[in-house]
This record gives sequence, C-alpha cells and structure tokens, in this order.
Amino acid sequence: MKSDEIDLIEGAEAAAGVLGLSKRQVYHMVAKKRLPYTRIGNRLYFRRSELDIAFRSRHQNFEMLTPSPVFKILDSLIEKGRRNVGLCN
Repeated sequence: MKSDEIDLIEGAEAAAGVLGLSKRQVYHMVAKKRLPYTRIGNRLYFRRSELDIAFRSRHQNFEMLTPSPVFKILDSLIEKGRRNVGLCN
C-alpha cells in the first residue's frame, strides 16, 4: 500500500472518526472552510497529514488551511471530464 493511500481519508464519517468529531461537525467545518478537503462528485476526501497540520495550527491560533492546490486541480479535471460526457450542464 502506498503512503498516499494511507494518508487519504474518504468521506466525512471517516474524517470524523480520525478527528474525534461528529459527522455533522465535519460538514460544518467544511462549509466554513476550516478543514482542508476536496470534493469529487458528492464525496469528500481529506488527507490525514493536512488535517493534522490544520488542527495543530488551530491550537496555535493560526488560520485553518484551505483546500490543497492539488485537490483543486483534481476537482477542475473531474468537472471538465463530467462536462465532456454530458453529466453536467
């Protein structure tokens, strides 16, 4: 198993388990952009390493991280692909 696969967390419920929060709290923090994440379709993905950094910085009174630039690129590529096959308007 690659280290990237171990680092990847799929879904709000799994992220909630890692963070010791409720699923609802995770959704709230995502909506407020207080957790680094990416959305692919209806699914949320997180990186354990980015969540660790976000929570460490939160406790040190720094702003939370925004979604990773790599995830932003993935989002745009997926959206472009969906448009090409007619899944989106």
